[in-house]
Amino acid sequence: MSGSASRYPFTPYPDGWYHVAKSTELAAGDVRPIHYFGRDLVLFRTEGGEAVVFDAHCPHLGAHLGYGGCVVGESIRCPFHHWRFGRDGACVDVPYQTRGRLPAVGLARWPVDERSGLILVWHSDDGTSPSWHQRDIPEYEADDWLGYASRQWKIRMHVQELAENVPDQAHFETIHGVAGGPRADCKVDGPVFYQETSLPQEGADAFVFARQELYGLGLIWLRTPGTPEVFFVTATTPIDEEYCEVTQHMLVHDVEHRGELTPEIHAMLDGIFAQTDADVPIWENKVYREQPALVADDGPLPLLRSWARQFYPELR
Repeated sequence: MSGSASRYPFTPYPDGWYHVAKSTELAAGDVRPIHYFGRDLVLFRTEGGEAVVFDAHCPHLGAHLGYGGCVVGESIRCPFHHWRFGRDGACVDVPYQTRGRLPAVGLARWPVDERSGLILVWHSDDGTSPSWHQRDIPEYEADDWLGYASRQWKIRMHVQELAENVPDQAHFETIHGVAGGPRADCKVDGPVFYQETSLPQEGADAFVFARQELYGLGLIWLRTPGTPEVFFVTATTPIDEEYCEVTQHMLVHDVEHRGELTPEIHAMLDGIFAQTDADVPIWENKVYREQPALVADDGPLPLLRSWARQFYPELR
């Protein structure tokens, strides 16, 4: 069992798609070292525009391609002896080789899906290939939506902890000050968990204050009503067995056609970011209860946990 076993009874790296960068952070020819899932990786964009993630260390003498490696056309070149590796990870050139065939070695390539301005990488402990994807988010490229405005945290937690916040109705009042007894209406569709969170109103239909879509455990999209409407992703990516990187990317409906995020909107977004700040000390210091003592008003946590089992090879 992993080093995180004292807090969690399952792998720190559930199957799924995970955020590693915004598309705008990686121009053609850029090379970046990244570290997720307890692994050193290299992220780069070919001159043709494709985002690629490989294991970081050269099979020759172990140099890290994220530090000094460079893109050459549709390949990446090692900074040490200039071996080059194509988009599939195979060695395509040893510049000083004068005889024999190229070594039959390469770099392990990770599945990448780039959509709606996000670079996502697939992780599976048992090597299962991806069979699903996050849907495209049309608001990202719509003229009347602005963003992303972003913030990031490094938090000692498991990726499932943030997902469990979604059906945890009681904490909306105790931690986030949402009075009135929030209620959740949930459904699952394969790897997607949908929830509509509402507040009952006397003599009127319930007020819906959040609609959420979970794509696996790593990507949570949340839409809030009001003026302006906000639609944002909370992306949780395991760094190692103890820590996760949590990133929030905000899209804002430009109802007044300002063409930019105003100081007032930035202040509103800071208020949303502050809600995540409030959760951090809870996540970092709690333990995981496999059989929690729940009451009816805690929300549909058992449904989420049942749905989440599909992302753990050892629990399927």
